Amino acid sequence: MINSPLVLWRLVHPDDVESIKEKIVVSARDLTPFFAEYRTIDSGGNISWMRAGAKPCGDKQGNIIWDGLIIDITTEKNAQIALEYSEKKFQQITELSPNLTYIIIQTADNNFFFEYVSPQITEIHEVTIDDAYSNFNLILRNFHPEDIDNFLAEVDRCREMMEIFHFEWRIITPSGKIKWLQGFDRPEKRDNGDTAWYGITIDVTEKKKLQDDLQEKTDILEEFFNSTLDLLCIANLDGYFVKISALWSGMLGYHLEQLEGQKFLDFVHPDDIQMTIEAIEKLGKQEKVLNFVKLHCVLIDLFKKKKWFFFSKQKTAYELS
Repeated sequence: MINSPLVLWRLVHPDDVESIKEKIVVSARDLTPFFAEYRTIDSGGNISWMRAGAKPCGDKQGNIIWDGLIIDITTEKNAQIALEYSEKKFQQITELSPNLTYIIIQTADNNFFFEYVSPQITEIHEVTIDDAYSNFNLILRNFHPEDIDNFLAEVDRCREMMEIFHFEWRIITPSGKIKWLQGFDRPEKRDNGDTAWYGITIDVTEKKKLQDDLQEKTDILEEFFNSTLDLLCIANLDGYFVKISALWSGMLGYHLEQLEGQKFLDFVHPDDIQMTIEAIEKLGKQEKVLNFVKLHCVLIDLFKKKKWFFFSKQKTAYELS
């Protein structure tokens, strides 16, 4: 094989021949070290990776002689290729996700920087990826002043306990938008004393708005139930009170806490149970029941006759007296 160098060239993968020749020409011309990683392919079609390094020198006849080494790096290269493929897939997934994905490094002296951050940083924080990598303080500056201290305190606690970080906070973006964010991070202690936070941040602004709107409507409903002079009731079609107005307590002689969740048929006069069941069946068919009269049993063994107006929505019945 030494006497036939062409044999070596026949083993080189066809796609790598030209690049190796170019490096040889440069090395010979400038007498600079030769270095190359390339593939070989044997007669069975098996591909191997090689790493070659050599130092050139000229002899008295003007020939260039390379003194070097070629080693097989197939295992190392395959692992590298697999890692690059995995990183590429990870990047594709994170770029498609609406959530912000990142690896944040917290140094031993309590500085922060991104080891990795997905493109969603721009959408959420209104900061470019390059700026986010170069200056983490741009992210911290977005924090709502009422939330930053609690956020950092929870970071310190989770770092000390090595617990999953889960927190909600507000930011004020450079354009003045207030956003609610929710973060989930897993800490990992590194050998140099740094802490790596592997996590995601979700923009929950719309979810928070819906929760606030729901709470407002719930408060209005609660106030209405507590202040109305009518007997109001929400019950399910299985026959249980879900919510009742305050006047029920005065009529039936029970505290509201004793009534809600109880079966309302237990408070109906025995003679009226059948007609009440029939009314419930109509409600189950989404039919309105008007001018229905039933008697409620009270603790003091009196019976009070009431006129009711019923309607139902899905599996819930609404009553007004």
